[in-house]
Amino acid sequence: MALALLGILLLLGGLVTVVVWPETDPPAVSAEPRFQTSSLRDKPPTVILNAIDVRSLYPLGYIDYDSSQAVREELDIDFDADYQTTSEPDGCERDPLTEARYFSDFTNPERYRRYPLTLLMFPVDDPGGNEEDSRAFGVSIFPSPTEGTSLDEVRAWYRRCAGAVVTTTVVKNGQVLRQSSHTNDAVVVDAPKYDADDTFSLATEDEDTCDFVGLVRGIIIDMYCPPAQKDAGAELFRTLIARIRQA
Repeated sequence: MALALLGILLLLGGLVTVVVWPETDPPAVSAEPRFQTSSLRDKPPTVILNAIDVRSLYPLGYIDYDSSQAVREELDIDFDADYQTTSEPDGCERDPLTEARYFSDFTNPERYRRYPLTLLMFPVDDPGGNEEDSRAFGVSIFPSPTEGTSLDEVRAWYRRCAGAVVTTTVVKNGQVLRQSSHTNDAVVVDAPKYDADDTFSLATEDEDTCDFVGLVRGIIIDMYCPPAQKDAGAELFRTLIARIRQA
């Protein structure tokens, strides 16, 4: 799951250029409630960027992804071909997180500038992510496609589509060029809620994973981390939730 998300992020453009405003000291006495609950779904991405203070999020020994250091494999993509995706059972072709991240109205650059907000953090000794185990931390932040304080619809999709077989057929000029299938092996497990409205983790039966999904004030946090650094990943997840909660 984490490798698939990493591939999508790199393919769609890597890092998002961010503008970070310095934080100001909080007032000595505040009449504001401890937790902000109003939705941030319709706010511009700069509101989130200013709240999370990107440069303070990096784990020790991590830096920005450097595409100039990456050894790229040639992508086997024919842009003139038609890529048709089906699933068994039906409706499992594309997960709702991917749908919300890249295909919702909130990706409109004229109104929202740019969602999702994407952050890739790589070890200083592998800034291009060339090692087989890249040890990367990846964060994607974007508005929930619907109002509410629950991820139940997303959670239900993963449960219904666990074990689903997804088939991609490449067709060009009426001829099938190739066909490939993969099985959706992600399952939903509990995650620390912290101050989020809702959270869960994604895991697989045959490998250790570190994937967290959270919803806070109408904003979804989707992140992964190296399984060996799951504690650091959980702390990063907690920090993101807290800062968006207080935005």
